[in-house]
Amino acid sequence: MVVERAHRILGILDDLERTVAGYRGLGGGRLVLAGTTTLGTYLLPRLLSDFSARAPKVACQIRVGNEEAVESWLLRGEVALGLCAGTPRDDQLLAQGMFEEAMVLVAEPSSPLAGRTLRPADLADERFLVRESGSATRRLQEAALRTWGLEGAQQWEMWGSDTLKQAVCQGLGLAVVSEHVVRQETESGLLVTLTVQPALPTRTVSLVRRADRVLTPPEEAFVSLVRTVGEWPV
Repeated sequence: MVVERAHRILGILDDLERTVAGYRGLGGGRLVLAGTTTLGTYLLPRLLSDFSARAPKVACQIRVGNEEAVESWLLRGEVALGLCAGTPRDDQLLAQGMFEEAMVLVAEPSSPLAGRTLRPADLADERFLVRESGSATRRLQEAALRTWGLEGAQQWEMWGSDTLKQAVCQGLGLAVVSEHVVRQETESGLLVTLTVQPALPTRTVSLVRRADRVLTPPEEAFVSLVRTVGEWPV
C-alpha cells in the first residue's frame, strides 16, 4: 500500500514539474540524462556541453550505469532520456538510432600480434578481458568471440571501462571495446588496435525514452540537438 501510494505521489510531482517546466521553456528547469557506462562517460558530457551553451539556465544531471540500470531508471521515471547501445528489451521503451560506432580489439603496444592482419585462429591462445554481466559492451564482446569461433577462449571479467583498459595496458589480455573508449590511449601509444578479419560490425547508439512520457522543453531541446549531430562528436 505504501509503495503504491508513493508511486502515485511521485507521478503527481513529475507531472507538476513538467507543467512548470513548460511555462519556463529553456529559461529554467532541469534535464536528467542517463547513459550506459561507455556512452554516459564518453559521449553524454560532450553533448551536454553543447546543450548547456544553448540553455545555460537549465540544471543538468548525468547518471551512468550498466544497461539494466539505465532501463530501470527510465521505466521508473527517474530520468527522461537515456543513451544505450542497440534496442531496449522492455516494450515500454522507445529507441531511436542516433550514431554508429565501431568496436575494436586492443592490446598492449608490445604485443606480438600488433602490426599485422590476424585471423581468428591467431587469437585462439589469447586471454580476453570482458566487462561485467549486465553491460551492453559485455554482450558485444561475447558476440565478437562467437563471430570468431572463440567462445571457449579464456576470459577474465573486469568491472568498468577504466579497469578494463588498465588491465589491457598491464598485459593481462586483449579486449573488444568501443573505439571511443580507447581513443586517448591509442593516440598516446598506451594501447594498440589489432586488425582482425573478419572485422567487427559497428553498433548503433540509440536515444531511449519511455513511450508514455511527455517531454519538457529542455528534454525536447536535447532530443533536437542530438538529432542534428548526425555522428559521434569529436
